[in-house]
Amino acid sequence: MNLRHDNTDLVDTTAQAADSRERRVSSAVFQWATGVAPASAGRVVLCATEDGLTDVLERDNATDTFLVPSFADSPATTVPDRVLTFEGQFDEPGDVMHIGRGYEIELQDYLAVPFVPVTRPTVVSCLTSSAWSAFIEDAEEALATGVFIPQLASHSVVIADRSVIDAAIDGTGVAINRLTIDAHGEMRYRLGGPVAGAAGSIDAGDQPASAFLIGEGEPAVAGEALADQFAARPWIRRYLAALRIVGGQGGERWSIAGFGPALVANDIPRSTRRSGHLIIWRDDEYQLVAETGRRFKLGRETAIAVQALLEAATFEQAVDWARAAGLERATVMSELRELSERFAAVGVKFDSAEPETLS
Repeated sequence: MNLRHDNTDLVDTTAQAADSRERRVSSAVFQWATGVAPASAGRVVLCATEDGLTDVLERDNATDTFLVPSFADSPATTVPDRVLTFEGQFDEPGDVMHIGRGYEIELQDYLAVPFVPVTRPTVVSCLTSSAWSAFIEDAEEALATGVFIPQLASHSVVIADRSVIDAAIDGTGVAINRLTIDAHGEMRYRLGGPVAGAAGSIDAGDQPASAFLIGEGEPAVAGEALADQFAARPWIRRYLAALRIVGGQGGERWSIAGFGPALVANDIPRSTRRSGHLIIWRDDEYQLVAETGRRFKLGRETAIAVQALLEAATFEQAVDWARAAGLERATVMSELRELSERFAAVGVKFDSAEPETLS
């Protein structure tokens, strides 16, 4: 915050420090919730209480960050820089973390979200295999109809465990870059998940995605079945991207290719591609939204061509689909080739247009 006085800019250092702290806490909560972080990042450990924290800090990797309910108000209390404190609790659905200066983050169960209003930044977590099954069902409904649950599409909502979803789709392990220590001193890989060990004794190696897809007491086979369901639905990445688009347009309505309405009457078949790129449109306006979030304005015919490149397994198939969708002119092959090369030059690659198919 800047204060104006006698035509001189003065920096409110107290407010500046508070803003910096809020950003650090928000960033830590995001990593703890989603598992999304640079490979070089330390772990984020959410502690239900401050009890035993000193012992954990002594055994812990010095790069880890701890989110802990506020220490008692005592002049003798010295909080290490990597311990970020908050008011309130954050270990049960409905809990609210108060960071300061009126900023709050709510924790909510996925199964409850369609029935509650989103009034603040909210972390939505699937706490049981039933919740994960409901998540997949909601994604399939959106794929078929183009209708999304409004609360999930809110720009204030973060869906937890994105790293788990990606790992299940790709058949890889989940890097343990976040942990939870409950009020009994037991450590879990994820909120509500099975106990993984006592504080300070946890193995930080990768874990199978299936271990994150069940709640406490549920059989491992339930998580394995869910991991298989995600692996069979790589388009869920596009569903998550579509939620951000639906929730980020200030009420303006976009159609999203592959979700509900078709881009053209003879629509291009949906594939099992893994990329998160999307074609969106309204009236005569078309855009490619890359999985990085970058947007490119397109004409209608270019949108059809790009959608063919996105969905087809090979470049030749993309040409066939583009022609079937109405681009029947003799130059369509060279036009798709040029499109592939132009987008590759700015970092947007299509599954159907690997370099060897364009030679």
